[in-house]
Amino acid sequence: MDLGLVLQTIEAACNDLQDVNKQASAEATLLAFQKSQRPIQACQYILEHSQNAIARFQAAATLREAALREWLLMSKEEKESLASYCLRYVLERAEGKHSFVEAKMLAVAAVLVKRSWLDEDGVQRREQLLKQVSQIVQGMMGVYAQKVGVAFLEALVGEFSLSTATLMGRPIEFHDRCAQSLEEHYLKDIFEMVQGAAVSSAARVLAEGMVVDIEVCAKSLHVMNQILCWKFLKRLAGGGGGPPARTRLSMRSAVDSMPVQPGRLWREVLLPGERIEWLLGLYATLRQKETAGKDLRAINEWMGSPLAVSARQVVVQLCSLKGDIFPNDGGRLQEEHLHRMLCSVISWLHPLESAVGQAVAGAEYELLDGCRALQALASVHASASFSRAFPQSDGHAGAINFLGSLTCQVIRAGMRNEESHDNWSSEAFELLLDTWVSLVQPAALHFQKAWQEPTPAAVAEAAASVFQEYVSGELGLAAASAHDEDDAQEHMRPATDARHEQLSLVAQLGRAAPARSLSFLVSAFSERLSCLQQCIVNRLDPTIPMEELYWMLLIAGHVLADSAKGETPMVPDSIREIGCVSKARGAPDVDNDLVVQLSRAGLELACLSLNPDARSMVFSPRLMEAILWFLARWSETYLMANGCSQRWEHVNGIGGANGADLTNDDSAAANGQGESLEGACVAVVAFGEKGEGKRVLEAVLRIASVALTAWPGERELQETACFMLLPALVRRRAVCRHLVGMEPWRELARAFVQSDPALATLGAPLQRSLASSLCRVVTGVEGAEACTGYINGLMGPFATQIRAIAARPDLGSMGQRPDVVQQVSCLLERLRGSARATLPQSQQALFSLGESVMDALLSLLQVYKNQPAIVYLILKYVVEWVDGQVAFINPQETGLVFGFSVRLLQVYSSHNIGKVSVDATKSLASESQFEKYKDLRALLQLLTSISSKDLLDFGSVPGVEPKGDVAQAVYLGLHIIVPLISPDLLKYPKLCRQYFTLLSHMLEIYPDKVVMLPPEAFLPIAQALNFGLTHQDSDVVNSTLAAIGSIAIFHYQERSRGLPGLGQHADAASYPSSSSSSSSSPSPHSAQGRGVLAHFLYAIMHLLLFEDYSNDLVEPAADVLLPLILCEYGTYQQLAQELLAGHLDNSLKARLSSALGSLMSGEVAKSLDRQARRQFRKSLRAFLADVRGLLRMK
Repeated sequence: MDLGLVLQTIEAACNDLQDVNKQASAEATLLAFQKSQRPIQACQYILEHSQNAIARFQAAATLREAALREWLLMSKEEKESLASYCLRYVLERAEGKHSFVEAKMLAVAAVLVKRSWLDEDGVQRREQLLKQVSQIVQGMMGVYAQKVGVAFLEALVGEFSLSTATLMGRPIEFHDRCAQSLEEHYLKDIFEMVQGAAVSSAARVLAEGMVVDIEVCAKSLHVMNQILCWKFLKRLAGGGGGPPARTRLSMRSAVDSMPVQPGRLWREVLLPGERIEWLLGLYATLRQKETAGKDLRAINEWMGSPLAVSARQVVVQLCSLKGDIFPNDGGRLQEEHLHRMLCSVISWLHPLESAVGQAVAGAEYELLDGCRALQALASVHASASFSRAFPQSDGHAGAINFLGSLTCQVIRAGMRNEESHDNWSSEAFELLLDTWVSLVQPAALHFQKAWQEPTPAAVAEAAASVFQEYVSGELGLAAASAHDEDDAQEHMRPATDARHEQLSLVAQLGRAAPARSLSFLVSAFSERLSCLQQCIVNRLDPTIPMEELYWMLLIAGHVLADSAKGETPMVPDSIREIGCVSKARGAPDVDNDLVVQLSRAGLELACLSLNPDARSMVFSPRLMEAILWFLARWSETYLMANGCSQRWEHVNGIGGANGADLTNDDSAAANGQGESLEGACVAVVAFGEKGEGKRVLEAVLRIASVALTAWPGERELQETACFMLLPALVRRRAVCRHLVGMEPWRELARAFVQSDPALATLGAPLQRSLASSLCRVVTGVEGAEACTGYINGLMGPFATQIRAIAARPDLGSMGQRPDVVQQVSCLLERLRGSARATLPQSQQALFSLGESVMDALLSLLQVYKNQPAIVYLILKYVVEWVDGQVAFINPQETGLVFGFSVRLLQVYSSHNIGKVSVDATKSLASESQFEKYKDLRALLQLLTSISSKDLLDFGSVPGVEPKGDVAQAVYLGLHIIVPLISPDLLKYPKLCRQYFTLLSHMLEIYPDKVVMLPPEAFLPIAQALNFGLTHQDSDVVNSTLAAIGSIAIFHYQERSRGLPGLGQHADAASYPSSSSSSSSSPSPHSAQGRGVLAHFLYAIMHLLLFEDYSNDLVEPAADVLLPLILCEYGTYQQLAQELLAGHLDNSLKARLSSALGSLMSGEVAKSLDRQARRQFRKSLRAFLADVRGLLRMK
């Protein structure tokens, strides 16, 4: 090989990379060089002789690839000399200018060291290498060499870390073992090496050392931070160490505050005072030296320098220490550590005015890192520890008060800038808010009882001060921006999730000292409400109080109540505790209860909207939206809450002498007065059925009606009314009992039935939601006849109109008119909403309603076959109706439903099957274009609902034969739909999940019907299942596994009885593979030419052995894999042989062979009974733990 010619060729190619016309050929040349045989010598020649830095970089990259590729062909001496060469190369050029080349060579050296780490003589070589590196890092070869040594350790730690390891073509197990070995034996020593380098270089820096000394110190601190960020996998068991890190309840990524848990072996490295004080002292000294008397630009430049940033990052990591690194000494050492870190961090930010002022001027690095450190400390230490570790004294306000003052300063700084949501103050406030939430959150979020301490009073009061500062600042910002013409404040919309999340966190601070916070809110709310009323009376500009009250509604709603999403809302504990009834307090003073006062203030503001004059002058759609949001959130918690209707009788003396007996449960029960008042929330009692509840409910209902009619076209306002407020009112039966008898409700229902223009013009989702709410109130109607009468009176006219339209002889022409299309759409949406509200009380009436329009719907489906929107609405109504009825109907009704479903599918097929083209899906470019396929999704939902109804499981009546065949209905549906499903369509999540849910149900319950499908219909199902195995959605994968398992079990059981099982489908051979893989992988390619079960056996084994997945997938995969192996044992043996043939190492072959044999040992290989399945699950977990890391490559 002519090395000079190679050098010239590579340099020319590197130069050509800059020329667009020659770039492709240059890349081809470099790639050919990288793949050439034995290029290591040429790489070394280029590294030593080339003047082109890019060429040297390419040579280093090729050296790495060639060494890994030819590792097994290299002698022991060549391996040792190559790693030494890379390190020596960099040492000889330690003062070079092209640092990226040297960095690449250090990365190559780290890779080579790792590649030989587990060799037979690896221990001796690594000890020798680290000894040599230790001498370099200690500075024995000079400061430039010291810099190289620290950089090499950085590359080494990065290469051994599992999260940053580079591809080497080695089994995952190799990387795991290397990381574990480094952590157990060398990581602590490396930390001490770089710590020593940091100490020595820091001394030179303080003595006016060279620039390289600063670089060495900064790099050493960076490696210390890198090691502290290590994901420690090996920890010794042990107790102590304080409370667990608390649940993070914030908008920010939890990665920012991950605790550092190195274990007890690191105690002497990290915790002794001298180990930490040198760093804290270094930063303090350098900070004083570099910032004293300097201008802001110089200060900011130093604060953002690598040395300062790395030092602060290490401090933040030390603030995150947690676990058994702290001894069981009653928390003494941990509080000492907390005190030391608090003193240091607070010194960065003291005085506060200066620190915040610098941040405002653009030098925010230190303040943000200080906030991160405080947040880290709060996440791993109990709030009481803060007060004890840094108490208030004559010389200092204490940690808690300092934190409060800092937060207030940040809030003020942010409020001074209306665009602060995108700058440093927003980030600082989020960090500090996280800190406060960690300090005040309930003890129930701690997972060790020993640390369930109540929030100290000082912490609660300081949190309340922060809460008040935040509220005051937001009120000031609202007033200042009240007359802005733009929409800059639209980020404050109640529907904005980010805003909601921040307010919910701020509300926790207010709840820490609820009496103080609520008193403040009552005062602020009342003051602004009074101002608004004066503006109305005196005809003054109400804009400022309107904006302030808008914001007050949001924060008051978050303080008083929690979100009801997913659970029944309860009064927050701290709110309940300050306003609960107790025997010691006597009869509750409702008028002076703070929760009642704040609630009444919000209700008073809301009721002003009922005055037409005030409404036209004051109430904008945006303010009304906030009012409805507040009423919805508040109503679900306080309005006629369960169990409070009888308690009010006690308060008013009905159940005892002047209501004084708060605990005589027996007496109360005997008189029909329910439960005791003891522990009841005063506000819940006050707004109960016997209190102000009915009056408030009627007012709220009138406000909702006004919101729906007074501002036509205001979509957000109407959505808040229909999606939040009305559903909140009909959620509880106690409220519904009163709603149905109230005139405002009757007026709303009457307007709905008569298609009042204001309601008829609502959007489709609003029509559905309104109809659903109007129907759900039936839970408050007593008696079956009354329920039926209510539903018929409400929804019957719409069914009659549907039937009348469908019966018109001129429907074919008249039905295409826009007004008729709009009318039909509105009617169908309302019917769909009623079907969604199917309840036991309304089921029979809604069934009769649906039955009455069956023929009309089929007629409309034929007439509107060219109107996709109408077709979709018909299908969706039927889906909602069937889904609501399927759990209630008897056998005769079941036959009616299934018969109608079959007719619907037949009509749809005859008119619409050609419109859903598989080829057309290739042109889909966006989700909006996919709307044309909504009817296909609706049919899948219909078939899924039908498949869930089986008379053997639901409501069988002795002696009555069902008139409908579930399997027949779904079989017909599958025959229609399956040919329409393509891989392109399955890329859309909603359709994909629905389809696989249906397949899972059908193959589990009716596998015999599915296997009767002709090959052209069954093949798409098998191909879809193959697609589902590789899907990213875990629900889709689980449904796919369940479906495959049902097929395999059916085939195994049928063959055991001498029956054909899958029959012709078992021998089908055209199943596409989803991926390619290495020769050692049991790729689905290997199953080509075999049956469907063999294909799935290969595919699932490939998934389990080579792909990424959740551990939760192993058990369902085991339940599928066992019947597949029993059905295709010969295929399993062939698969095992292919796996073994892919490995040259005899020891690995033996290990793999043993694991494969143990997987199907004993009784597992004989049956599918419960014991065999349980044993196979255990065996599969052990098998994967043993060989998965061995087979997967990285």
